[in-house]
Amino acid sequence: MLKPNLIKWGDSEELDGLLFFAQLIEEMLFNYTIDSYKAPAFNTKSRCIEILSTIEDIKEDRLQDGTLKPMLEELVWSLDSDIVAQKLIGADYLLHIRFLKSGQTDVYKLETRINHIVNTWEINI
Repeated sequence: MLKPNLIKWGDSEELDGLLFFAQLIEEMLFNYTIDSYKAPAFNTKSRCIEILSTIEDIKEDRLQDGTLKPMLEELVWSLDSDIVAQKLIGADYLLHIRFLKSGQTDVYKLETRINHIVNTWEINI
């Protein structure tokens, strides 16, 4: 909680409720949360679908190749921490991770790899 600035409020007991309300509103509007408290917006499969969509945009020259780098880093992190995805992918899991970490820039090869990961889940579910 932020330390409140009470210089303009004075010591009136009549304003205690209003002061408390003002402090609550200020705290609720405070726009800072430690990242570890934030829930991820995408799961592993959603990240793959987002990457496939971005690859389409790159192929149609709406985005640059560099757009994929942070997305691939997030996917690797997600795959590393998603036990279910690892089980569904099976023996190919380490091959996919190595490929994603290699920094491959060929969007066609990357699209094939991501489609393979997504299709593996569709078959196993």
